[in-house]
Amino acid sequence: MINKLGVRQTIDVHCRSGNKDLGPVSLRPGASFEFKFPTNSLIATKYTCSFRWPDAGKELWYDIFTSSRDANVCNVCLWYIFDSIICRMRLDREEPTICDIWNPLH
Repeated sequence: MINKLGVRQTIDVHCRSGNKDLGPVSLRPGASFEFKFPTNSLIATKYTCSFRWPDAGKELWYDIFTSSRDANVCNVCLWYIFDSIICRMRLDREEPTICDIWNPLH
């Protein structure tokens, strides 16, 4: 995932899957964070990440990987983080294959 918010907007990211916690990471403008994991066709895999930055006003979250949506689309899923949406990009064309709005944490 890549911080595309612009100047002076650092994003605090925290990703988890079940009992696997990747820990908090801070992304400066233009910085990226990546992680790898095996997928299993017999077990549904899901990684959920929370996102926080000053102008968001609240903590947001998104299912950054779900096997039902992503497993057959990309071996490397590249996500661009914008202020109002998050987009999965195609590596070969740099065009979005999916863009979605943020889900607020309650």
